[in-house]
Amino acid sequence: RHGRLYTCPVIPYSQYFNEAFEQNLHESEDDSIDIYAAKSYDELAEFAAKRVPFCAYCDVKNRTHGHKWRQSSKTIDEYLV
Repeated sequence: RHGRLYTCPVIPYSQYFNEAFEQNLHESEDDSIDIYAAKSYDELAEFAAKRVPFCAYCDVKNRTHGHKWRQSSKTIDEYLV
């Protein structure tokens, strides 16, 4: 998005989550890399292989899968899975 590479698709669109649910998830410069400023493929690959600060918001250990697809109720609990 806008010339930046992210390790997760949630990060560049977190502003919409913040606006919709009056939250304050903070994206920092360290959460993405400028693809035009990167000096090599190796620099991009190294970035993509590491955990970024934004990862602290996700509770990966308790994440569940297999949720039934349905129309959104537009409530925050849909995101807390």
